[in-house]
Amino acid sequence: MLEKFSDNSRTVIARASDEARRLGNDQIGTEHVLLALLDPAAGEVGQFLAACNVTADGVRAQLAGHVLGGSPAGELTFSAAARALLERSLAEARRYGAKQIRTEHLLLGLVGDDSCGAAQIITSAAGLDPEALRMRIRRVIRNRYLAERARAAQIAAGYIAVKLDADQRERCQAAASAAGLSIEEWIKQVALAAASS
Repeated sequence: MLEKFSDNSRTVIARASDEARRLGNDQIGTEHVLLALLDPAAGEVGQFLAACNVTADGVRAQLAGHVLGGSPAGELTFSAAARALLERSLAEARRYGAKQIRTEHLLLGLVGDDSCGAAQIITSAAGLDPEALRMRIRRVIRNRYLAERARAAQIAAGYIAVKLDADQRERCQAAASAAGLSIEEWIKQVALAAASS
């Protein structure tokens, strides 16, 4: 199943395995996946969790004293809850038409089961009921996917977005006006001239 995961998601699963070993567990649990998602390398999902007051130290504190399995003697296996998480993540990826399971799908998979230990940690830290948390995550994902699709459509149509701060826009507008052009046409001419030189 791991071939269906994006590179970032595979990294999260590898980090979850490392967390399980570090904590002396013989299974990868949902809490280990949550700890891995909190790593800065997990990107936007880690930022989202931080905004929900979920921290690695807080998760580790809640896990202190909880043995999720014996000491790791060999290859780690996924707990039943973690296997269910992976299946829910795959379903979420399909729901969004994604070709791979991304970290945001892992997060939705985590909060998709209210009895999941990681989901309880997140909802408790965020101060949200499970459904409100899922809606918040879905809204973030939907906005991201819409922005990605809009960018892809613009690029396919030959549009390139240029973000200017107020000062840059004012200077470009002045130069465009002096040349008797719209700002869009002026930027196009400047870009093509630069590409030709």
